[in-house]
Parts: sequence; C-alpha cells; structure tokens
Amino acid sequence: MAATALAASPIKLIVNGREIKPDVAPQLVNGRAIVPIRWVAEALGARVAWDAENNQVRVTPLTEPQDAAAREELELLTSELRTVASPRELVEKYAQALRTRNGALVRAYLAPEIKDQVLPRIIGVSTPITTVEIEEKGTPGGNSQRFLLHAYFGPYGDKPSTPAFSQVVTVAPEEGGRYIIVDIIALEDITNGAFWEQPREVVAALPEGTRVFRWARLDADGDGQQNEIYLVYGNGEIGRYALWRAGRLYPLGSEVALGNQIFTPPLIESVRDINGDGRPEVRWADAGADAVDTRIYAWDGREFTALFERTANRVELVDLDGDGALEIAVGNRPRSLAAPLFKIYRWQDGKYVEQPGTFREEDGRYLPQEETANSQPPRK
Repeated sequence: MAATALAASPIKLIVNGREIKPDVAPQLVNGRAIVPIRWVAEALGARVAWDAENNQVRVTPLTEPQDAAAREELELLTSELRTVASPRELVEKYAQALRTRNGALVRAYLAPEIKDQVLPRIIGVSTPITTVEIEEKGTPGGNSQRFLLHAYFGPYGDKPSTPAFSQVVTVAPEEGGRYIIVDIIALEDITNGAFWEQPREVVAALPEGTRVFRWARLDADGDGQQNEIYLVYGNGEIGRYALWRAGRLYPLGSEVALGNQIFTPPLIESVRDINGDGRPEVRWADAGADAVDTRIYAWDGREFTALFERTANRVELVDLDGDGALEIAVGNRPRSLAAPLFKIYRWQDGKYVEQPGTFREEDGRYLPQEETANSQPPRK
C-alpha cells in the first residue's frame, strides 16, 4: 500500500517559473512528488485526453503536432484566423483574445519568432481584462503598421478599473490576404508577468533593476537553428540591445532611449543575410532627432563583431544592382534643411568598401550627384 506523506507546508507546483494551483494538491507518495498531469501538461502547451478503451492518458504537444495531418489542420486554422480585411482588424481580434485570456488564440496571431512571449494558457490573473484601447501609430517602414494598446482590468469590488499593460505591436502582411504580428514592445506590465513571458534563460544574466522590453528567437550565428535571442533590456527609460547565445549575453551598440523603440524596425527584420554571404548579420540602429547611429554585426565564431559603423543623417539598406546583397547608403546634409548626399558602401572581399562618387536619393533611386533624373536611367 502506498504511503502518502503530508509535507510540513503545502507543496508548490511551479511550471516555467510560475506557480500553478491545481484542484488536486501535489503530494509526496513513497518519497516521490505526485502532481496532476493535466495541469502540468496544459501549462506547457499540451493537450491531455483520457482514452477509456485502452486505459491510457494521452498527452499531445499542441505546438508540435505529431503527424502531418495535425500540422496541416493547425496551420489552416491559424491562417484562417489571420485572414482579415486590415491590420487593425487583426489587432482587434488579438485584443479580444487577450480579453478572454486565451493564450493559444493570442499565439495564433504571432510570428513564430515571438510566439514564446505568450503561454498557450494564460494563468495567474483572476481579475479579467475588460477594455483594450487601440491607437494607430503609423509605420516603422515597408508595409508594416504599428498600434499602441492599453489594456485595463475591470472594476473589482469597490476598486475602479486600473491599467493592466501597455504595448506596441507591429503588424505585417502575409500572402493570401493575411496579416501577422511580427513585433511586440512591452512598455508596461502590471500583471506580474501573467500575460507576457520574459526569456528566462536571459533574465538571470541581466543587470539588477532591468527587464526585457522586446525579444525574438532567431538564428543569429548562421547554424540554421533559432537558438539565439535578440532583445532590448533596460530600466524603463534607458536600455540596451543584446544577443543571447549559448548562455552568454552580448551587448550591442550603445545605450538607447527606450521611448524611441516605437520608431525602430521589428527585431525579426534586423537579423538576416544583409551582405549576401549566405550567413545572417545583425543590424543595430539608434535614431535621434536628426541622425541615426548604425552598426552591422556578424558572428565570427567567438564574438559578434562589428562589420560596419556609421553615424549620419540617414542610413539606408538598399539593393542597388538587384543581386540580393544590400548596399549601405549613408547620407549627410551639406547644410541645414538640404537634401542629404549619399555615399554608397558595398560588400567586397570580406568588408564594406566605399564606392566612387556621391549620390542623391530620388523616389528610392540613387543617382550620381552630377546627373539629373532625365539625363540617364536611374541606378537601382
């Protein structure tokens, strides 16, 4: 007969750093901790089913379906959820999922690189989110669009409605009339982390008093695995970009004003093959009122080293010759309020090399300064 022991204090069930309070308390049986599997599995994003005919408990990861049919079904369902008329409609559906505390539905609207920011099952907050205000904030570039969300807890007893969290989300188009959220900037979180996940492997290495505001899992070292994390951390006003790789934090660039993050590109657009060498590079940028500081980093086997560093009025990545490799256009104004004149840098022989001549930008084209748009076909 099994011996059940009661601990001096109740046994706490912690899953991914969060305490879960199941309907059946954990127990010590013959020196082993016994916990209800459904509560643990669902907290980890799995489905639990009882097979009475075969007397089996079946646990199936929802995030990694075991057969092709299940994967196809899941993709069709999530694609249908993202088939909307506009980016705002997608954000409204996302806000509704937040109000219902449906983490699995919230994740359906997120790009794979940022899905881990939300648990499949949102736990830990009993007071519901009743209101989510949505404000359009323009575009960070390309076809994407940004929205500012303010969420509020509903009234509780004699307490009025109170703020829950604020965030900026970036929505980008997909094929087939679909949209997807590609970036989340967590400006505030008063939910004690119930809605938004911090990358736990990184948090322990952060300076005291700081937290992660943005993060995404990416392949930053070119090994084909998305096991690096590109993140922005800080103390509420001042922050720092960094890459997390193999248990180590690599800070990039210099300190940035966290309030300016709303104007920067999504993190997942900042890690890609920029110079055409077949490996990913990392773009770091800090934009001020009249200048932008830009650096391009790459993994050299030991460190993320800078391949390019410039501060100018404008710094653009452009494919001028259509070969897929991006050139860097660095523009400075010769005098106040004048249009900037650009120098072009191209990747050659393992480094960025300044090209002859000076260029001006006209409708996305870069023309030699001495030429006019009508005298010669544009270079692109």
